[in-house]
Amino acid sequence: MRNDIIIRPAAAGDIDGIIPVWKEFAELHGGLDPRERKKPKAEQAFRQTLAEKIGGDKSGVLAALVDNEITGFALLSVRKDDPVFPDPDFGFVEILAVSDKWRRHGIGELLYLEAEKWFRSQGLTHIELFIVPANILASSFWKKMGYSPYLELLYKKI
Repeated sequence: MRNDIIIRPAAAGDIDGIIPVWKEFAELHGGLDPRERKKPKAEQAFRQTLAEKIGGDKSGVLAALVDNEITGFALLSVRKDDPVFPDPDFGFVEILAVSDKWRRHGIGELLYLEAEKWFRSQGLTHIELFIVPANILASSFWKKMGYSPYLELLYKKI
């Protein structure tokens, strides 16, 4: 693992640097499953999402940097489940992405560890996320981080 990786909360000025990493993430997932392809104006919508979530009460965005270049990011939120469950509030990793050229340098793990700290600071006791089953690298990564299957989302086009 490199020792020059910086993980910090993202600022509004980081959005332009996050977008190329998000585009790689979106293209990868669109190639794995056609249902994951993004609309033509998806970038504009995602920029708005980032602007809203940076510094939000129930959301956070982390940026990973090497030599002042954004190499990855994590988009985090606090979600509410049905109040009948013992822990109705939970952390949700919306996206954790690392630029292709920076994978296998420990950036994803550092982003995740900082995300877990953020969730703990919100008083949460568990974290959930979705993965695209065809994304073998993501599946392996999340298992390495201690995750296991919980629910299975089924889909049918009608």
